[in-house]
Amino acid sequence: MYSQVDNFTRMSANHEVERLQSRHGSHHHDLSREQQIINLQLENQAIKQRLDQISENLNTFTNSFMGIDLPDNVGLLVTVDQGVIVAWNKPVWDHLGHQEGDLYSSIRTWRDLLDPTNSREAFGRLVDAIKNKRESYTSDFNMKHSTGILIPAKSTSYITYDPQTQFPLYSVTFIKFI
Repeated sequence: MYSQVDNFTRMSANHEVERLQSRHGSHHHDLSREQQIINLQLENQAIKQRLDQISENLNTFTNSFMGIDLPDNVGLLVTVDQGVIVAWNKPVWDHLGHQEGDLYSSIRTWRDLLDPTNSREAFGRLVDAIKNKRESYTSDFNMKHSTGILIPAKSTSYITYDPQTQFPLYSVTFIKFI
């Protein structure tokens, strides 16, 4: 789809340039400036279309996981773009004593919710998995409840990498609260 958008953008830009050339004739300097403006507008439009498509795909992807029927003691965490948490499901919030939206969804929040005595090991497993391009890994850790109590948890994460860049595209983590 992206290549179709790019081809359409290029064809439209070329058509607009030809139209301006026939209209302005010898005003080459102005034409060049107008051509640049049109090209930038078309590039911006193509980028917006790509971002809209990515956003739609991300919402579909996240919703497909959020709809999974899981046991009450199993939470789900979906991350994209090297650690941006896009969704925690309700059991995660419930087990940690928070309402949805209480905390900023980020990898830093996840680290802050880990027990400091085992957060280095848990975070190290994540870094090791990404560094070695593992598609999955498991980890045991404690997470802090809003009251300060530590809740034991086990997680299994599945990571999908971009085939070209080899950077993580997204990960899905199942957290079982014990």
